[in-house]
Amino acid sequence: MESDEKKAAHQAGRWMRDAGKGRDSVPLYEMGPDGHELRKEWQAGWDKRDGEIKRERAA
Repeated sequence: MESDEKKAAHQAGRWMRDAGKGRDSVPLYEMGPDGHELRKEWQAGWDKRDGEIKRERAA
């Protein structure tokens, strides 16, 4: 799995969180282990941005 693909998936997750999409709206990408890794990166980006938003609101 190329690092650029993971970075793009991570950023896409962040953007989807900013757009108000739910964590369950993760794209399917592709089947198999590579697709699973990309979904995990997307969710990690979504989770990271969600945490940032929550901290900003709490401040």
